[in-house]
Amino acid sequence: MGAAAAYQRYAESDYEYSASPSIAVVPGGHPRGAGAQEASALLQAARLCAVVLVVLAVLGIARVAIESTTVVAGLESHRLSAQIEVARSEGSSLEVSQSALSNPSRIRVAAKAMGMDVAEATTFVDLSGDVVVQDSAGNLSLAGSIAAAGSAG
Repeated sequence: MGAAAAYQRYAESDYEYSASPSIAVVPGGHPRGAGAQEASALLQAARLCAVVLVVLAVLGIARVAIESTTVVAGLESHRLSAQIEVARSEGSSLEVSQSALSNPSRIRVAAKAMGMDVAEATTFVDLSGDVVVQDSAGNLSLAGSIAAAGSAG
């Protein structure tokens, strides 16, 4: 048989082509292999470890932030306590100085050293009556005040 006879034997008209493939899907087919299940379990364990590590890192960062804030607050409290102690000490010193400076016997000695002497008589001015007068615009009036002071005396 020659090439021509072989070609004629398998002519295109003998075959029918369909548009849909001839593959059929059977439900409940071949189960996954043991290696694929182990890989899936390993992947899930790795994901769980990653989540745990992220949670622990966030908790660690939060703890460090809280501790640093606590340390800063403690240092500020210590600084303020020291300032309060200094202010109390200075206040006590000022009270002692004020008491010593306002002592009447010390004032007499200082006045004598400056050539001052005790007053022979003491007078008081009574300002109970108000002699200040205002004009119609609400301004102080010197002339009115002088006139009121002259008539009051």
